[in-house]
Amino acid sequence: MKHFFPIIGLLALVLAISCQKNPDVTGGTDARFEVPETAPLLTKAQLDMSNAVYDFGLDMFSRLSDLNQDFIFSPMSLSLALSLCEVGAEGETATQLADVQGLKNYSQEQVGAYYQAVVGRLLTADKEVTLSSGNALWADKTFPVLDSYKGNLAKFFNAESFSVDFSEGEAVRLQVNKWGSDHTSNKIPEVLDKKPGGPVLLTNALYFNAGWGITFDEELLTAPFYGKATKDAQYFTKTGPFAYCQTDGCQFLSIPYGKGLYDFVVVLPDKGKTLADAVTLLQSANGKKALDLLTAKDGVIPSGSFTYVQLPRFEVSSGNKPEAIKNALIAMGAPVPFSPRAQFTRMSPGRDLSIEDIIQKAYVSVNEKGTEAAAVTVVEVEFINPGPGGETAIPQFIANRPFLFLIRETGSNTILFIGVKCQA
Repeated sequence: MKHFFPIIGLLALVLAISCQKNPDVTGGTDARFEVPETAPLLTKAQLDMSNAVYDFGLDMFSRLSDLNQDFIFSPMSLSLALSLCEVGAEGETATQLADVQGLKNYSQEQVGAYYQAVVGRLLTADKEVTLSSGNALWADKTFPVLDSYKGNLAKFFNAESFSVDFSEGEAVRLQVNKWGSDHTSNKIPEVLDKKPGGPVLLTNALYFNAGWGITFDEELLTAPFYGKATKDAQYFTKTGPFAYCQTDGCQFLSIPYGKGLYDFVVVLPDKGKTLADAVTLLQSANGKKALDLLTAKDGVIPSGSFTYVQLPRFEVSSGNKPEAIKNALIAMGAPVPFSPRAQFTRMSPGRDLSIEDIIQKAYVSVNEKGTEAAAVTVVEVEFINPGPGGETAIPQFIANRPFLFLIRETGSNTILFIGVKCQA
């Protein structure tokens, strides 16, 4: 094992290489990628939709995480699950489900075509990255679901349809949990911990597994991680040409996966700054500019200079509290889908349905070899209830204190996962 050695005066050196002062930092490593012909290119309108869904994901993350404990969340999985609902909605219900994601100016057909294109791109963009996405409709065997709704789910989302008996709630729970586990390489073994009420569940599962596009040093370093309590952690390290910049009191680092189209972004607040500052920055124009500077363009992975990188091994599992996503969506301007006024008449005509709750469980593991991440999201649709450092020659990125992280596909500006690491 390596032993920890102190770094003094790091911050002054980092500030000398800021994004704002040097917006032309492009550089480059020898790593290049080619988007295969089978990966669909998004239209300008679809890229605009990706930017809107990006903003929605960050907003939701900021509402779900208290930033005081480790947390992992998949904006992509939630967006897909909500869109499964929107396809079956009409009127104000459909409008709010689209509007909350920034998609109010697009028809349901356009939204469906967007997810069809973006998922198609994600699945084929890099053969060295394992990514899978599954969607499913679970309807009670006595509940009439329109064939047109099932057809749209299959067309746009490649969704399976299952007929189940919700009067045997425990059997349904086990079946849904097995489906989620099977679609996430057993990383989400139990998304439902209680029997669902029915008559409808809508589910999405997302699984990601990829090795780094660079090789980290084999020897690990043992050093403190300064979270709520200071504890030793095992770090993997590398000195090399990383895409890196600094702005508004936060350092940004991108580590490529595979051929470089996917990356792992770490946002590390400077001492004196907080994780809340980092989230606010990500939602700002400067934060988006920083991410753009880290994004591979024309097949070249950008790099400012050689950088010393030190990241902890970590593993995080999260599940949202009951009604947390529901309450966040209501606060963001979508109360109708959860109310007696909900209209899911494109799912089943003449039936009074509303969303009871939305559940997501997610997982991520990061080490010197790469990253494995998974999420399952369940939308419960029920009958309406009318009741209520020191000078050195190179910059250094030492993530030995709480930080944010994102797993994204850069060509479509899609955040697959976003999380916070607070403690060793």
